[in-house]
Amino acid sequence: MKKYKALIFDFDYTLVNSDKGIMESFHYVFEKNHITGIPDDLVRMTVGFHLRDAFMMLIPGLTLEDTDRLRADFKEAAVKVMTKGTRLFPDTLGCLNLFYENGIPMGIFSSKEQVRIREALSFYGLEDYFEHIAGSSDVQKPKPDPEGLLLLGEKLGLEVDEILYVGDSYLDALAAAGCGMDFAGVATGTTPTLKLKEYPHVFVGRNLKEFKEWYEAT
Repeated sequence: MKKYKALIFDFDYTLVNSDKGIMESFHYVFEKNHITGIPDDLVRMTVGFHLRDAFMMLIPGLTLEDTDRLRADFKEAAVKVMTKGTRLFPDTLGCLNLFYENGIPMGIFSSKEQVRIREALSFYGLEDYFEHIAGSSDVQKPKPDPEGLLLLGEKLGLEVDEILYVGDSYLDALAAAGCGMDFAGVATGTTPTLKLKEYPHVFVGRNLKEFKEWYEAT
């Protein structure tokens, strides 16, 4: 296997298809606050950003107080629908087993709340697969800032060049580049393959199956 002593994964659209839970939560916010005219595809483009930034991108002119209120509404919905609306990608378990069974530590750095990540992992019996998780409340600076990657690297006791970050978004690629960590991209989110290849990377493919095959071959 390759030199990496640990892997860090993004969560939404990388390990899981959480589209249903995310969209239901946004729809709840929009309906409760009488917000109209925002297409679902535009909402999906904000996945990976901190929720505060996502709302500011979708609804120009919001104040911080406005975003706090909308975030609270989102969390109210997410408690009820997020885990039920989250499914593992078909290739996720096989990919994770490659590293888990070989004793390679894994972590998660995501813009999602850590409690929702852990809830989904518990639902699928994967809570023991990941040694450390950094979510939106665990960092002061959200993606594309690399703070979360550096935090997990410190917890793992490893240097950045010993870790591989796997994600689906250009935000993930930027976060990795920001701290000198290698990046592997999977085009299972809203960032297409060609866009991912514009950023520093050691691999870009269509899904985790291709990533697993590449890793085994290196």
